[in-house]
Amino acid sequence: MMRTSVVVMAFGLLACGGGGEALDLGDRDPRCVSACAPREPSIEGTGAVCDTESQVRCLDECEARIAGTMTTCASCLVEEACLTTSSRCEDVSEPDFCTNEGCTTQGPEGSCSYPPGDQAAYEDCRRQVDPRREVSCTAIFRPSAECAELCDG
Repeated sequence: MMRTSVVVMAFGLLACGGGGEALDLGDRDPRCVSACAPREPSIEGTGAVCDTESQVRCLDECEARIAGTMTTCASCLVEEACLTTSSRCEDVSEPDFCTNEGCTTQGPEGSCSYPPGDQAAYEDCRRQVDPRREVSCTAIFRPSAECAELCDG
Protein backbone atom coordinates (compact mmCIF):
# COMPACT_ATOMS: atom_id res chain seq x y z
CA MET A 1 0.00 0.00 0.00
CA MET A 2 2.83 2.41 0.89
CA ARG A 3 4.57 1.74 -2.45
CA THR A 4 1.33 2.48 -4.32
CA SER A 5 0.93 5.77 -2.43
CA VAL A 6 4.48 6.81 -3.26
CA VAL A 7 4.00 6.00 -6.95
CA VAL A 8 0.67 7.84 -7.08
CA MET A 9 2.20 10.84 -5.30
CA ALA A 10 5.23 10.80 -7.60
CA PHE A 11 2.95 10.54 -10.62
CA GLY A 12 1.05 13.59 -9.46
CA LEU A 13 4.20 15.60 -8.88
CA LEU A 14 5.72 14.69 -12.22
CA ALA A 15 2.48 15.24 -14.08
CA CYS A 16 2.52 18.79 -12.78
CA GLY A 17 6.09 19.12 -14.02
CA GLY A 18 7.28 21.16 -11.05
CA GLY A 19 5.88 24.30 -12.67
CA GLY A 20 7.20 23.46 -16.13
CA GLU A 21 5.63 21.44 -18.89
CA ALA A 22 3.54 18.39 -18.01
CA LEU A 23 5.12 14.98 -18.46
CA ASP A 24 3.18 12.04 -19.88
CA LEU A 25 3.98 9.21 -17.50
CA GLY A 26 1.37 6.74 -18.70
CA ASP A 27 3.90 4.55 -20.50
CA ARG A 28 6.72 4.92 -17.93
CA ASP A 29 7.77 2.16 -15.51
CA PRO A 30 6.23 2.97 -12.09
CA ARG A 31 9.51 2.11 -10.34
CA CYS A 32 11.26 4.77 -12.41
CA VAL A 33 8.44 7.27 -11.88
CA SER A 34 8.92 6.83 -8.14
CA ALA A 35 12.73 6.97 -8.30
CA CYS A 36 12.71 10.10 -10.47
CA ALA A 37 10.07 12.06 -8.59
CA PRO A 38 11.22 15.58 -7.77
CA ARG A 39 11.48 16.39 -4.08
CA GLU A 40 9.39 19.27 -2.91
CA PRO A 41 10.99 21.59 -0.35
CA SER A 42 9.36 21.44 3.08
CA ILE A 43 8.49 25.15 2.96
CA GLU A 44 6.23 26.27 0.12
CA GLY A 45 7.85 28.84 -2.17
CA THR A 46 11.42 27.90 -1.29
CA GLY A 47 14.31 25.85 -2.58
CA ALA A 48 15.71 24.33 -5.69
CA VAL A 49 13.33 22.00 -7.56
CA CYS A 50 14.46 19.69 -10.35
CA ASP A 51 13.42 20.86 -13.80
CA THR A 52 11.41 18.82 -16.30
CA GLU A 53 14.46 18.06 -18.46
CA SER A 54 16.21 16.48 -15.46
CA GLN A 55 13.16 14.34 -14.75
CA VAL A 56 13.05 13.12 -18.35
CA ARG A 57 16.79 12.28 -18.30
CA CYS A 58 16.32 10.38 -15.04
CA LEU A 59 13.35 8.41 -16.41
CA ASP A 60 15.26 7.55 -19.59
CA GLU A 61 18.35 6.45 -17.65
CA CYS A 62 16.28 4.44 -15.18
CA GLU A 63 14.35 2.61 -17.87
CA ALA A 64 17.57 1.84 -19.75
CA ARG A 65 19.07 0.37 -16.55
CA ILE A 66 16.18 -2.03 -16.00
CA ALA A 67 15.34 -2.90 -19.61
CA GLY A 68 15.17 -6.66 -20.08
CA THR A 69 15.90 -7.49 -16.43
CA MET A 70 13.86 -9.67 -14.10
CA THR A 71 11.54 -7.88 -11.67
CA THR A 72 13.71 -8.51 -8.61
CA CYS A 73 16.79 -7.28 -10.44
CA ALA A 74 15.01 -4.18 -11.76
CA SER A 75 13.67 -3.34 -8.32
CA CYS A 76 17.14 -3.66 -6.82
CA LEU A 77 18.66 -1.42 -9.51
CA VAL A 78 16.23 1.44 -8.80
CA GLU A 79 16.03 0.98 -5.02
CA GLU A 80 17.51 3.96 -3.16
CA ALA A 81 17.67 6.00 -6.39
CA CYS A 82 16.93 9.70 -6.40
CA LEU A 83 16.86 12.83 -8.49
CA THR A 84 18.89 15.43 -6.62
CA THR A 85 20.57 18.81 -6.76
CA SER A 86 23.53 17.47 -4.75
CA SER A 87 25.89 14.52 -5.00
CA ARG A 88 23.91 12.50 -2.43
CA CYS A 89 20.34 11.33 -2.05
CA GLU A 90 20.10 12.47 1.56
CA ASP A 91 19.08 16.04 2.18
CA VAL A 92 21.96 17.91 3.74
CA SER A 93 21.27 21.35 5.12
CA GLU A 94 23.32 23.63 7.27
CA PRO A 95 21.75 24.32 10.66
CA ASP A 96 20.78 27.87 11.47
CA PHE A 97 22.95 29.82 13.88
CA CYS A 98 20.98 30.80 16.99
CA THR A 99 21.66 32.78 20.14
CA ASN A 100 19.25 34.01 22.83
CA GLU A 101 18.76 37.20 20.80
CA GLY A 102 17.96 35.62 17.44
CA CYS A 103 18.65 33.09 14.71
CA THR A 104 20.23 33.51 11.30
CA THR A 105 19.54 31.35 8.27
CA GLN A 106 21.57 31.40 5.06
CA GLY A 107 20.82 30.59 1.43
CA PRO A 108 21.85 31.43 -2.13
CA GLU A 109 20.46 34.98 -1.78
CA GLY A 110 22.26 35.83 1.47
CA SER A 111 21.24 35.63 5.10
CA CYS A 112 18.22 36.60 7.18
CA SER A 113 17.57 36.83 10.92
CA TYR A 114 14.44 35.83 12.82
CA PRO A 115 13.35 35.46 16.46
CA PRO A 116 14.02 32.04 18.03
CA GLY A 117 10.93 29.82 17.91
CA ASP A 118 9.02 32.02 15.41
CA GLN A 119 8.15 29.51 12.65
CA ALA A 120 6.36 32.07 10.45
CA ALA A 121 9.36 34.44 10.57
CA TYR A 122 11.71 31.53 9.84
CA GLU A 123 9.67 30.51 6.78
CA ASP A 124 9.60 34.12 5.54
CA CYS A 125 13.38 34.27 5.91
CA ARG A 126 13.80 31.01 3.98
CA ARG A 127 11.67 32.41 1.12
CA GLN A 128 13.91 35.47 1.07
CA VAL A 129 17.29 33.71 1.12
CA ASP A 130 16.35 30.53 -0.78
CA PRO A 131 13.51 31.33 -3.22
CA ARG A 132 11.91 28.54 -5.26
CA ARG A 133 13.65 27.96 -8.58
CA GLU A 134 13.96 25.18 -11.14
CA VAL A 135 17.44 23.73 -11.56
CA SER A 136 19.18 20.94 -13.41
CA CYS A 137 19.45 17.80 -11.30
CA THR A 138 21.36 14.52 -11.39
CA ALA A 139 19.96 11.01 -11.11
CA ILE A 140 21.79 8.83 -8.62
CA PHE A 141 21.39 5.05 -8.81
CA ARG A 142 22.97 2.37 -6.64
CA PRO A 143 25.97 0.63 -8.19
CA SER A 144 24.91 -2.32 -10.36
CA ALA A 145 27.42 -4.53 -8.52
CA GLU A 146 25.24 -4.30 -5.39
CA CYS A 147 22.49 -6.12 -7.30
CA ALA A 148 24.71 -8.74 -8.94
CA GLU A 149 23.22 -11.68 -6.99
CA LEU A 150 19.71 -10.75 -8.09
CA CYS A 151 20.65 -9.84 -11.65
CA ASP A 152 22.97 -12.71 -12.59
CA GLY A 153 21.18 -15.83 -13.58
